[in-house]
Amino acid sequence: MQDIKREVEMLETIELQLLGGLHKMNRGNKDAGQADIEKVAKQCKARCMSIKVKLEILEKQLKAEKENNIKLSEELRTTREQKRKLEQELNQSNSLLEDVFKDSPEDLEDIGIATKSLEADASSKEN
Repeated sequence: MQDIKREVEMLETIELQLLGGLHKMNRGNKDAGQADIEKVAKQCKARCMSIKVKLEILEKQLKAEKENNIKLSEELRTTREQKRKLEQELNQSNSLLEDVFKDSPEDLEDIGIATKSLEADASSKEN
């Protein structure tokens, strides 16, 4: 972008130089080359305008890219937070599962004893 700005400045300087030359020619009543100088000055001015438009477009694109980068950064941050929360939930679930499976044989044994006791009570009441 700096290159474009420098080129615009150079072209504007050339335009002023050409217009200065045109002024000198007019003072000296020299008609030769006047049309060429005017033509070059107009071309330089048109080129300057074209470059300025391109520069404005680039600046708008840069602004849009910056806004998009900010949006993407926020989305990335949110996604990372969600990932962290999901990992915590997964770790908690895994811990609970480990606790269940650690206690499971004992619990099953206790449940079996209680079931047998209930069955024994039920059969004794029937008799």
